[in-house]
Amino acid sequence: MKRLLSLLSICLLLAGCDDKETEKEQLNPYRPIAELTIPRQGTAGEEVAIQGRGFAADCRISLQLNGATSSTEVQVAHADENSVRITVPETLQTGFYVVILQQNGATTRIGGINISSDRYEPGDFEIYVLAGEQLEVYPASVSKQVIADTPLPDSGTKDLDFSGYVEALPDGMLYYASHGVYVVDGWIKELYDIGAYNMLTGVRTTPRQIEDFFAMGQIDGKFHLLKTDIKENRIYTLVEWSASDEQEIRKFDFTAFGSTRILVPDQRFVYYPAEQVLLVYGNMGQGESMAQSTFTLDLLTGEVFRTGNNANYRYAYAVAEDRLYCFATQLDDGDAIGTKVLRIDDVRRWSIGSEGAVELLSVSGTGFDCPVYSPKTGMIYGVNDSESFETLLTFDPLTNHFAEKKWIKPGIAGLFYAP
Repeated sequence: MKRLLSLLSICLLLAGCDDKETEKEQLNPYRPIAELTIPRQGTAGEEVAIQGRGFAADCRISLQLNGATSSTEVQVAHADENSVRITVPETLQTGFYVVILQQNGATTRIGGINISSDRYEPGDFEIYVLAGEQLEVYPASVSKQVIADTPLPDSGTKDLDFSGYVEALPDGMLYYASHGVYVVDGWIKELYDIGAYNMLTGVRTTPRQIEDFFAMGQIDGKFHLLKTDIKENRIYTLVEWSASDEQEIRKFDFTAFGSTRILVPDQRFVYYPAEQVLLVYGNMGQGESMAQSTFTLDLLTGEVFRTGNNANYRYAYAVAEDRLYCFATQLDDGDAIGTKVLRIDDVRRWSIGSEGAVELLSVSGTGFDCPVYSPKTGMIYGVNDSESFETLLTFDPLTNHFAEKKWIKPGIAGLFYAP
C-alpha cells in the first residue's frame, strides 16, 4: 500500500512538473506566442491577420523597418487569445519590417513581414526590376529584403512582344524595344518598336518602328541606338534617338571579323566615358560554331576591337565611378556554372588571364547577368539565373566580394537604376 502511494505521489509530482513547464513555456518572454503564423506580405493601408496562441486582449503591435532605429505602433483592430488583426499605416514605405509585440509588461520581436506601398518614386529603392511578359517595372531593395508586388503604373509594354533591354536615363525616361510582325505594302515584315515610358509622369511615348538594330544604351544621359544596315549587315551606325527623329553620330565597320552576322543577346551596349568607348557582348555564328565574344567600339576613331575571345564565357559590363568591370559567366552547355569578376584596364586589348584584365573574384555555381551600378549605394547589382529561382545579387567594388542577395521570381528581363 505504501509502495502504491509512493508511486502515486511520484506521478502527481511529475504531472505537476509538466504543468509548470507548460506554463513556463507559455510565459516565456522570448517565445510568448505558440504556433505563430505571420503572413509573408502585407499592403500599406490594409489589415493583416497574425495567428497564434497566447495573445493578450490588450496587446500592442509595432512595426520597425529593417535597419531602422525606431518603430511605428499600429492600430490593433481585434485581438483575442488566438489571433491579432492590425491595420498597416498608409504612410509606411515599402520594405521588410520586424513585428514587435508588447504585452504582460514584456516587449518581444516575434517575426517579420514585407510591406508594399503603392506610393513609388524613382530613387526610393536601390534598384528596379523588369519582369513579366509585359515588361513591368518593380521597385526592389536588397537591404530591405523586398521586391514590390505591384509594378509602377502603366509601366508594361501592354500587348507588345518585348525584345531586349530597357535603358533608363537620368531624367526618368525608360526606353524599350518590342518586336512584332507587320504587313507593310502587302509584304510581311519583322519590325522593332522603340518606345519610351516616363517614370515620373507615367506617360508613354508612341513607339517608332525600325527594321533592325544592333544594340541600345545611353551616352551622357541621352538614349542611343546602334542600327544595322539591312543591305550591308557588317556596318553599324550609332544614332542619338528620340521619339521624333534621330541624329547620326558615327559608323562602325565590322567586316574585319568575317561575314558571319553578330548577334547581341541582351541588345545592349555599355558606354565607358573614361575611354570614350562602347562595350558590346555578341555571339558570332550559330550552333556548335557559335563563339562568345565582346567588342570595343572607339567613338573617337571608329575602330572596332575584338576582346574577351573565350567561347566558354558570357560577358556583361558595368561602370562604377571611373572603373570598368566585366562579369564573365562561365558556361557549360549553355548553363552558368560560375562567374569571374574582372577589372578591365585595357579596354581595347584584353582577355581572361591577360595583362589587360585583373581578376578580382571567382565564384562557382553563380551567374551574374544584367549588371548595373547604383551611385546611391555604391553597389553593382546583378541577376543570378543559374538557380531554379533567380536571385538579385550585389557586388561591392570596395571589397571585391558578393554581398547581400534576395530571392526573386523568375522571368527577370533586366535591372536598372533610376536616379
